[in-house]
Amino acid sequence: MIQLPFPQADTSVLHVPLPAGWEHWRDAYLQHEVQKLLLFLVLATGLYLLARFARRQVGRQIEVVNRRSSRNH
Repeated sequence: MIQLPFPQADTSVLHVPLPAGWEHWRDAYLQHEVQKLLLFLVLATGLYLLARFARRQVGRQIEVVNRRSSRNH
């Protein structure tokens, strides 16, 4: 097991390294807090809609499987 030293830093600030392309995009387009909030809301809404769609599709498949198994018994 390789142990790397943990850098000593201010514990109240968490620095998460991003890929270079992401940092450039963030620095270029997200200058204001309002922009960050809007991006968060768009992403959260998109994830919510994706999860809702997936849940609906899974529910339909479960209904189909239950219907098939009840006809066989």
